[in-house]
Amino acid sequence: MNKVRDMPHGLAPNYAAPQHMPRPLALLMDMMARRAGANPALIDRALRGLRLYQACERPFMSRPPVLHRVDRLALYDYPATGKPKGSVLVVPSLINSPFVLDLAPDRSFMRYLAANGWHAVLVDWGMPGPDDAGQDINAMISDLLVPAIGWVRDHLPSPLHMVGYCLGGTIAAAASTIAPPDSLSLIATPWNFDGYAADARAAIAKAWQQQAPHCAALGMMPLEMLQTIFWNIEPDQTIAKFARIADEQPNSAALCDFARVEDWASSGAPIPYAVARMMMDDFITHNTPGTGHWMLDGQVVQIDPSISSHQFLSLTDRIAPAATRVPGMATTELRLGHVGMMVGSQAQSGLWQPLCAFLDQVETGSGPR
Repeated sequence: MNKVRDMPHGLAPNYAAPQHMPRPLALLMDMMARRAGANPALIDRALRGLRLYQACERPFMSRPPVLHRVDRLALYDYPATGKPKGSVLVVPSLINSPFVLDLAPDRSFMRYLAANGWHAVLVDWGMPGPDDAGQDINAMISDLLVPAIGWVRDHLPSPLHMVGYCLGGTIAAAASTIAPPDSLSLIATPWNFDGYAADARAAIAKAWQQQAPHCAALGMMPLEMLQTIFWNIEPDQTIAKFARIADEQPNSAALCDFARVEDWASSGAPIPYAVARMMMDDFITHNTPGTGHWMLDGQVVQIDPSISSHQFLSLTDRIAPAATRVPGMATTELRLGHVGMMVGSQAQSGLWQPLCAFLDQVETGSGPR
């Protein structure tokens, strides 16, 4: 076994050590120091919240078995309760661990799918190595995801539905053009990157221009570098979220929920340099998906209208704003935030239930094969 490439995205036991979280901790402390003079009370509260978060107990969360591997990509298995209605392949973002989709026993989209009769399978993109520096998003789709789709279709119950979350939805939509599922569900998925605010895109482009040579030399973009780019766009929001938990009791339910999400946000593998370049240059700067200029295997990436499809988005999402949606696709609009719609207290009623209802409505075998 290659211990680097086969290591799952789940947190190792020492990974949640207080001195390690959140990543990059040094950047958060610097952001606080730069704002201490303007609002010392806020910084005091944020530091108190940070200490509570770091000291919070982390209950162990077991992971399901790996069902199949395609190179470094792993498929985690969540068998259906009772006779399966079909299979659901869930594609997470390339950024951060996939386990926001299985965050806790009572905050697990994957386990909800299984409990509602679907044989659910979660993609883990795995740990890229030095040889993967030139593997861009197209190559990951063709070399990793499409063979995984084929394996699920060949070995698990039909029909095959595909669900993508965040950038995983963008990738799932592209994969559907060469490996069509029976239905496609997109959650908080950016497609029209012109929908991002111009100042945010300019800030990201500037940061990428500064960091690109270093990423090229490393062959990858570390999570800390990506976090630095996005934290610096809204530094006050990053500080404020720790201030909001300053009055929580140690190990309270709310604090534990916060810690699970923040641990997830600080976890994840680096991404290959070619993936970072494609995200920053092709998607964010030139909007190749939204303008119809994204090419995959010699054809334009566009969602096949014959595939039953639905998108779920939040009008309060700052990571994938509603303006970045897929135009013309049937849509359910929520007000739960980017992460809240997946793991928040209203996730089950707001997202999980209507998504399962959509899957139930798709006629078995009606999608293209």
